[in-house]
Amino acid sequence: MSKIDFYEDTMKDASRKDALQKKINTVLNKIHETDTDINWYIFDEYNKPNISLIEECIKKHYRPFLKENTLATFLLKKDICPGLASPKTNTIWIYKNAITPTPIMPSFLQEIYEQTYASVYGKPKNDTLANILMDELAHIKTGKNHGDDIYDSTLQKYINKFYNIPSPHSTNNSAHGLGML
Repeated sequence: MSKIDFYEDTMKDASRKDALQKKINTVLNKIHETDTDINWYIFDEYNKPNISLIEECIKKHYRPFLKENTLATFLLKKDICPGLASPKTNTIWIYKNAITPTPIMPSFLQEIYEQTYASVYGKPKNDTLANILMDELAHIKTGKNHGDDIYDSTLQKYINKFYNIPSPHSTNNSAHGLGML
């Protein structure tokens, strides 16, 4: 069980906390990581973490993860980043609107939908919250920032594992025609 709490006076919402825990479990399982030493916080627009300029999140930092016209893009406020990490304190903050508290459809239907999407479009459906979590975990696990080779390769490794993308160095020819995404 992850150590999840609400940051300062952020209104407690058990369904968001449960949804975040479920997504954390899914991500950690797929990328083969743990979060035993990480403190997770859910924050809102009135209770934002105060972090140093070096660790300050810039909205454009998330543009590759947020596809245009996705529900998540509309739910995020203009000047609020969906996730922040402090490697020095092993703390990750996730913006409450980046977490969907209730599934849109039952999990078995969601799995069928995602498999169908992958077979039709040749790639898995983008999972915005998972992308945010992997990004923040890469910051925590490497202690590095964007543009650093160690951070960038760790994040790419996480993305490949999560979306089951074969490594470019893999000699396995059973990649079902999926190339680099």
